[in-house]
Amino acid sequence: MSRIERDHVYHEVIATTRRRLIELRNIIDNELEVLNALNRHGRYSCNEMKDDDYLYALYAERVDTLVRYLLIMTNNKLEGLRNSLAELRVGVLEATVNTITREIFEEMMDK
Repeated sequence: MSRIERDHVYHEVIATTRRRLIELRNIIDNELEVLNALNRHGRYSCNEMKDDDYLYALYAERVDTLVRYLLIMTNNKLEGLRNSLAELRVGVLEATVNTITREIFEEMMDK
């Protein structure tokens, strides 16, 4: 794969990851809005909510969904960082190999 092709693939992966993170962030924002609405902006105490089984179950489900999406988002960000670091390492390795190859070639030409 040429460098141009690899760069194109790399940028596509970044763009796709960015879109997925934006989608997840929107889902998280929606979940937070629902949680705030369910909580009636702080007018419901935890004990009052526990007395209303349906409301408590709905609230707990929303919290669970929120936590799950936050974990997915965090994992995606970490995976993106790992991929970026791997790309950097490959780039550094390529540059090192190219430099060594050039130096060896120059030495051979000098002889």
